[in-house]
Amino acid sequence: MAALAEAEKLSNREARPPKIIPGTRPEGFLLVDETPLGCAVAFFGFFVAFWYGIIGFVTWYNWHKMSGWVVLFYITGLLPLAMLIRSIKITLTFEKRAELILPRWPPESGEEIEMSFQRRLRRNLTVIGIDAGIECNQTEQVGSETKTTAIGDGTFTVRDFTENDHLIRARWTMKMPKDWPLPSEGGDKEIDWKVTVTISLAQGPKGISTFPLLVVSPGSSQNEEDRSQLAR
Repeated sequence: MAALAEAEKLSNREARPPKIIPGTRPEGFLLVDETPLGCAVAFFGFFVAFWYGIIGFVTWYNWHKMSGWVVLFYITGLLPLAMLIRSIKITLTFEKRAELILPRWPPESGEEIEMSFQRRLRRNLTVIGIDAGIECNQTEQVGSETKTTAIGDGTFTVRDFTENDHLIRARWTMKMPKDWPLPSEGGDKEIDWKVTVTISLAQGPKGISTFPLLVVSPGSSQNEEDRSQLAR
């Protein structure tokens, strides 16, 4: 079941860093999350077909001796089947590309920074809410295992958003926490910051976009004008 857990993480796009596109956007620095939804659909589709194919063969070949095991296998297969259905729904609802624009790069610890977000829907659906969150995780190697520890997180409801012609746009101001460790301070441990945007619909699955951040200490980057020019 470890493979299932990894594929679920893939469908929820938790650990995939975005492309940082050198940009010409006049608004600022562009981060992109391109969710690999097709990979999740392909994985769960193959797994479900393989799993229930085995069950069908066993049922046909020797039902009377294996009936108890067959029922157990049917029940166990419901989890990947549910994940397949969920992945298909997300694929049919959202475009895979989501964008986040920051006016300065890199953001500094303790500063407030305005963020602009956009993502397209594939169908005419009603957006009922958007939540934006920031979190920090620490990853370290402990023996042969990789251990991830949550350092901090925070989520708030975005009030300024629109949906027009299937394009969702949102804006908010987010403060970078001052008491979280920075990526440069991790040493032999990996420190990751990321912004997560969750779109809730009146009908349909939630759309989750994740954007890793490079956050630096106050005053360690250039002045305000030079930082703004980095995005151009």
